[in-house]
Amino acid sequence: MTRAQCAAVFARGTAVHSPHFLVRFSYTEELHSRLAVVVPKRVEKSAVLRHLLKRRVRNVLARISSDISQARDIVVISKQGAQKLPFEKIEQELMKIFGGRGQ
Repeated sequence: MTRAQCAAVFARGTAVHSPHFLVRFSYTEELHSRLAVVVPKRVEKSAVLRHLLKRRVRNVLARISSDISQARDIVVISKQGAQKLPFEKIEQELMKIFGGRGQ
């Protein structure tokens, strides 16, 4: 997603909070969902660890993408502490947000 598309999600989208993630989404006319994952430097200084967290979040969302019924623009923003979570906890938290099988 481009910066402008992310800004549009923030302007008209819905926010869902969890202890370690903020997810903003809005429905779109596109044929498929689009995703942006943001890990701020204030959460993790190391670029390597920021990218690791982004890969983990994308992996979880790829697994549950079939559970997302309608095309959406999705922005996932990590909060402090998310970088220390094991993969299973990230998966549980995001599945709870998206109503997947982890709820």
